[in-house]
Amino acid sequence: MSKSKISPTEVFFLSFGGQSPFISLIAFGTVMLSYVGSNAAFAMIVTTLLVMVNASVVYSLSKRFNKGGGYYTYALHALTSDLGITTGWMYILYSLAYGGTLMIGGVYVLNLLTGLDPFYLTLIVGMLASGIVIAGVKISAKYAVAVGILEIIAILGISIFFMYENGFRFYDPVPAQFPSGLPEAILFGIGIPSGYSSIVSYPEEIENAGKTVSKISILVPLIGGGLATFFFYSLATLSFNTSLVDLLLSKFGIIGGIAISAIALSDAVLGGIAYLLAGSRTLYNMSKNGHLVYVLAKEYKGQPKAAEILVSVLVVLSLLFLSKDFGPWWPWG
Repeated sequence: MSKSKISPTEVFFLSFGGQSPFISLIAFGTVMLSYVGSNAAFAMIVTTLLVMVNASVVYSLSKRFNKGGGYYTYALHALTSDLGITTGWMYILYSLAYGGTLMIGGVYVLNLLTGLDPFYLTLIVGMLASGIVIAGVKISAKYAVAVGILEIIAILGISIFFMYENGFRFYDPVPAQFPSGLPEAILFGIGIPSGYSSIVSYPEEIENAGKTVSKISILVPLIGGGLATFFFYSLATLSFNTSLVDLLLSKFGIIGGIAISAIALSDAVLGGIAYLLAGSRTLYNMSKNGHLVYVLAKEYKGQPKAAEILVSVLVVLSLLFLSKDFGPWWPWG
């Protein structure tokens, strides 16, 4: 693998990008609000605590194993070879499915805002994410830093604006009794601060991987969950019964629509990058260990280009098929 290492800051934003924070807030957040309404901030606090339990497991395992492959490697060495192979396949399918979900979520938002054909929007998002990943992990990391900083600023800015709209009224987010839709809200809410563990697939490409990966596996879901909680907290005293996209458009108009479109596009690409990197590295390590055809372990300039290209092609073709035949719809949209 490449001797060029990505810095802790770059690793943080690649991990943060696995959450696709803006897209996740729009997609999963709309559902959470439909179940618990003004109690969404409380639901997000509970959700973040639950996600942190899984993060603590990743924290421990990433300190013990510094080899690439993530969950595949953990199961391979801590359990059995068969479970390692099964886990590897499951994670590859997960990375394709979850990364694809984040990309198609961005397409959904872009389609609502622009009215452009979702097939071509999907092609644009897929090709951009694939192109950046194949260009190299350093370029992917630099993209993640730039977009991640802008997203944090955007989410904080929107949240502070909503607080301003409601006169900076502060309240206790813990309800007197648990809302009836809390379990469902938590179920969907888990998708917001998740995704941080994509970086465990390539520790060999990370500076001081043992400490960096373990610390970031705790820090990213904490920050992601905190941002989401503040966002929902700021919404609680606003009266609206539309989707979050419609709310943002009503508040910020056409200029806001353009800005939201740009954020949705960049965020969809970022989410795709995080999981294309993770999936390709899992595929690469399985091939290197003889559990898949060895051609997928081939490198070019220290990068697993064969695995990257295969994963990228599979994701783009799958999303194009789904977009063409089904469209980027959501049951709550």
